[in-house]
Amino acid sequence: KLQFLYLIVPRMACCGPRTPRTSRPWEPPQHAPPPTLRVNNSLLPDAGLVPFVPRVQGQVRWYTCGPTVSEPPTLGHCRSLFAFDILRRILEEYFGHDVNFVMGITDIDDGIIVRTRQIEALVAEGYRWGDALQSLQAKSRTGCALQSYDATLNAARDWLVAQGIPQVPDAASTIPEVGTHPGNEGLNIKPLTAEMETLFCKHLKTLGIKPPTAMARVSEHIPGVLTFVETILANGYAYEANGNIYFDIGKFSNSHTYSKLMPCSAEDCEGVLTENCEGLLFSNEDGVKEKRSPKDFVLWRRSKEGEPKWESPWGPGRPGWHIECSVMASNVFGECMDIHSGGEDHKFPHHDNELAQSEARWETDQWVNYFMHHGHLHVDWEAESPNSRNKTVTIDRILETYTPDQLRMFFLLQRYDEAVVFSKNSMVKAVETVAQFKAFFRRTHGVVEGRRMTNPQAWEEEEKQMSAAYLQRREKIHAALCNNFDTRTAVAHLEGLSQTVLDYLDSREQPRALLLNDVVSYMKKMFRCFGLIDASKACFVHDNTAQAFRNQSVAAVMKALLNFKNVVQTEVATPLPGESVASLADTVNSICNTLVNDTLPGLGIALDEGDEDNEAGDGFRYVGPQQKQPTPCFASILTPPQNGVTPVLPPMPPIPSATL
Repeated sequence: KLQFLYLIVPRMACCGPRTPRTSRPWEPPQHAPPPTLRVNNSLLPDAGLVPFVPRVQGQVRWYTCGPTVSEPPTLGHCRSLFAFDILRRILEEYFGHDVNFVMGITDIDDGIIVRTRQIEALVAEGYRWGDALQSLQAKSRTGCALQSYDATLNAARDWLVAQGIPQVPDAASTIPEVGTHPGNEGLNIKPLTAEMETLFCKHLKTLGIKPPTAMARVSEHIPGVLTFVETILANGYAYEANGNIYFDIGKFSNSHTYSKLMPCSAEDCEGVLTENCEGLLFSNEDGVKEKRSPKDFVLWRRSKEGEPKWESPWGPGRPGWHIECSVMASNVFGECMDIHSGGEDHKFPHHDNELAQSEARWETDQWVNYFMHHGHLHVDWEAESPNSRNKTVTIDRILETYTPDQLRMFFLLQRYDEAVVFSKNSMVKAVETVAQFKAFFRRTHGVVEGRRMTNPQAWEEEEKQMSAAYLQRREKIHAALCNNFDTRTAVAHLEGLSQTVLDYLDSREQPRALLLNDVVSYMKKMFRCFGLIDASKACFVHDNTAQAFRNQSVAAVMKALLNFKNVVQTEVATPLPGESVASLADTVNSICNTLVNDTLPGLGIALDEGDEDNEAGDGFRYVGPQQKQPTPCFASILTPPQNGVTPVLPPMPPIPSATL
C-alpha cells in the first residue's frame, strides 16, 4: 500500500486541479403518459367515457344484482355472470385493484311465491315435490310462464300425464326438509329457493365464474330492511298506508334528483311505474287508493293470505322489490360504493328506485359512484321456437352443445354494454377462436419447455421484427382494456400476435425460445385475466382435450418403461451359451441407449444427463417428435401385449401444458 501511494501521490500532485468538464445534465426520457382506465357510467349517459377512480386507491367496492332464485339459471344469467366476471378479473388481475365483490340473492319475491303455490297445488294432488317442480320448469321453457297462474298449472298437469309420472299417497313427505327462512310465519318458500340457489352456485363453478367476496340473501336481512325503512320514514321521505310503506317521490324530489339513470317526465313514467314497479302480486287498485302519487313505490308490503310474512311495526309484511338490494349493499358498504352493476332492463324502475331510497336513507346525493349495465341479450336458439327471443334457454341445455370456455369467448368478443344476439350462428366465431388459441399454446409449449442455452441466442432480423410487433400489440391491448374494457379489440390483437408467433416459428429452424417464452407468457397472463386459463395450469380451464393428451402421453411413457424392464429381464435371465459378463453388459447398455436415444425422443422427451445448460434442471426436457407419424389413439396405447410381445409404440407429440 505504501509503495502504491509513493508512486501515485506525486503524479496526482503534479497534475494540479482538474478543470470540470462541461456536459449536458441528465434528463429522464420524455414520453406521452400511458392511457388509463375510462368507463361508461350509466349515471352520466351523455358524458361519454369517464375516468375510473375508486374512493380508496387500489380498492374497489362493488355490488351486483344476482339471481332471483325461482327458476334454473338461463342464458340471461349467463350474460350477466360472464360480463361482470370478465370486468372484475380485469380490474383485479390486469389493473391490480383489490375488489370486494358482493352479489345479492333475491330469495323473497312475487315470482317465488307464485311458483311455490303452484308446486304445493300439485303436491296436494299427489305428485312428488321434485316432479311438480320439474313439470313447471318444463312448461316455463316453452313460454308457458308468460300465461296466467291457472294456465301454467294446467299445462304442468298435462306434462305430468304425458310423461307417465304417477301420483303417490304421501306426496307431502317428499318436500325437502330445509326448514324455513328466519322469522317467516307464512308461506314456506325456502324449499324452492334453497334448491334453485344450490343449482345456481353449481353453475357458477361449472362456468368458471369467480366466487363473490360475499353472497347476500334477502331473507337474512329482514331486520336490516326494517331499520332501513324506519330511517327513511324518520327522514321524511316515506309514509304508511294500511300496513304498506310507500316512498314519497314528491318529497324526495324537493331536495334530491329522482330517476338519474333514465330521466323522464311524470307523464312518461306513470304507466311504467304502475305496471312494473311493485311485482306480480301487488294490487294496482289498492295502490291507486293508498299512494299519494302514482310514481310512489312500496318499501314494505302488507302480506296477504298465502304469502310469507314477517312481523314489523306496521303489521305482518315483507320487503318491497327495490328495497332489498339497497339494504344488502348498504350492509357491507354503507353510504357509498364504487360500482353497482346489473342489466340494462333494470335501469328503470329498479335501479332508479334503489338510488332514490338509498340516498334518502343516507341523506346523500351519490350512493353509487359508477353504475355499470350490460346490454340486452336476445336469444335465437331454435328457429322453430314460438318465441325466437326466448331467454329461458337454460344453462344446462346450452352446456350440452358448448363448453364454458366457448361461452366465455363469445362474451369476450362482445362489448359488455351493447346488445348481443346469441344464436348457433353467432357462436361459430367463438368456437373457432377457442380452437385456434388452444392449438397455438400446444404448438408453442414444446419449444418453450424444451429450450436449451446451448442453442444460438443472438437476435437476427426475425427476432427484432417479432419483438417490435409484440410490444406494439401490448400497447394496443392495454389501450383497448383502458377503453371501457374493450375485450373484443383486445382478443383481436391477441389473435394477431399469435399469428405473428406462428409465422416466426415457420421461418426459423432454431427459434429464440427465450423471446418466445416472453411472448407466450404474456398471452397466458392475458387469458388468465379473462378467466380462460387457470392460474395453476398452462391450458384452458375446461380443456378436456389437453387432459386426454396428458393421459395418452403418460400412458405411452409408462408402456415404454415397462417394455424396457421386460427386455432387460429377459436378456439377463436367458444369457446365450458361453456369453461373458462383459458381453451381457454391452447388450444391456445397448438396450438402455435405445430407450434414451430412440424410444423416449419418439414420445417427445429427451434426457439431459449431466447437461448443465438445461435450465429446468430436471434431467429431462420436452422436445418435438423426431419424425411425424400418426398419433396413436388412447385405446391402442392401453392394448395389452399379444403373445407375450410388447408392441413397438409409434412416436407421440410433445406433452402439452403439463409436466410428468
